[in-house]
Amino acid sequence: MHIDELDLFGEKYSGQLYQYQNLTALLEYSPHVAPLVTRFGIRGKSDSMTNFLMDTSLFPILQSLRNLFHIEFISSTYDKYWIQFPLATRRLFLAALRSLPLKTLILKRLDFRRNALFEDVFAAAAAANPALKHLSFVCHYGGAGTSQPYPLIRPPPSGLPALESLSISGPTTHRNIRWLFLTRSLYSVSGIRRLSLQLSNGTSSSLIQSLLNEMKETLECFTVDICPQTGGTVCFDLSRHRNLSSFHAIVTDLPGPDSIPGMRLPLVRPWVEVDRLPLPALEHVYIKLHDSVRGDCYINVQCNTCELQVQQKTDPGDLDSWKRQVEERMPLLKDRGILEVKVVKQRYCISTAFD
Repeated sequence: MHIDELDLFGEKYSGQLYQYQNLTALLEYSPHVAPLVTRFGIRGKSDSMTNFLMDTSLFPILQSLRNLFHIEFISSTYDKYWIQFPLATRRLFLAALRSLPLKTLILKRLDFRRNALFEDVFAAAAAANPALKHLSFVCHYGGAGTSQPYPLIRPPPSGLPALESLSISGPTTHRNIRWLFLTRSLYSVSGIRRLSLQLSNGTSSSLIQSLLNEMKETLECFTVDICPQTGGTVCFDLSRHRNLSSFHAIVTDLPGPDSIPGMRLPLVRPWVEVDRLPLPALEHVYIKLHDSVRGDCYINVQCNTCELQVQQKTDPGDLDSWKRQVEERMPLLKDRGILEVKVVKQRYCISTAFD
């Protein structure tokens, strides 16, 4: 439900407990319900989500839903803390992943607390779910690394998932990519149509280009979120992506001495090249600047609260000047009417990619 409805819900159902035991009882009393359930999700604050995942009664429920193809565990975007994945229920969680015919797996703001647990979860999901098509996650920790220069991405063995959409966010995106697609080759990415990446410290252009090259025949929508103050400038070549129809880029402008229009322009330079590429299917190009008023927007992976702040961080005239200068550097797209340049108070593009 929407957050505005919580008070009304509380008044109507005050004193009633909604726990896994209630759901278990419902499924036992009405056995016809379980086969009808195809999607299961839990969203809440990080501490509540940690408690949910520690409750051992959750996992038999998941395993009883034999037609479940969509699972999501998502921490509130207004919560600056991460879900601490409980080690005590690790085996139960992995058993549940292996028992379901999943097509969609969404895990957002999970701190796996160690690389080995990240590896176990995504290896189990790949091995047991060959029909998995949509993978979206925001995680802390990300698997053992692969040193540069990066090898070519190898096709996975037969029987492993062929993804159609992929969204990776968080401070370890580069490590996630390296382990999933280079070190282990757990998922095929050659058929991906929708890709969303949040790039931060440690991300190299060669790593991203290696991933993009694999989907040059199929990629239709590409979203990239970069925090330049921590991640530097990542460049990539989209000239061979002939089916690309939508390109969405967002820069996070964190508070600091470099937050002036003249310093922002180099941050969009890698994407200005899109203006000159022969991409016949291209219909929409979005270049956005997140005018952050909070220094922890990057740490929190995304931001839904800057729009709630009273203070104005940047002079509106400076922001208008930035928009005009970006448009001047992308004249061909502007003339075609497919370029949108704007300043946003909410860093949202990655988080809503699969909602």
